[in-house]
Amino acid sequence: MIPEAARAIITVDDEGPGIPRTEREKVFEPFYRIESSRDPDTGGVGLGLSVTRSIIWEHGGDISLATRKGGGLSVRLELPFGPGLNSPSQQETRSAGEAQKSDVSPADD
Repeated sequence: MIPEAARAIITVDDEGPGIPRTEREKVFEPFYRIESSRDPDTGGVGLGLSVTRSIIWEHGGDISLATRKGGGLSVRLELPFGPGLNSPSQQETRSAGEAQKSDVSPADD
């Protein structure tokens, strides 16, 4: 774990429909789209979150999704910064279990 002082934490909250808990890990899979009703020509191909998580992990960070208090989605990004950081090739590979551990918020009950 990266010490609190050596991490930048960015939280993005929205008031949209959110993402059900059962879908949260799936949305990080390449080509997975939660909404099949959207036009594939304009709605994307399902690579955005997969690529985002890969880049964040390669830099020693993490991304998690949770239900926003009051409804919607909360996305939390944690990125290391400062001197003495290991290069991405020296970072430990994260397991799917590690990714899911921060996937719960109090509003998810």
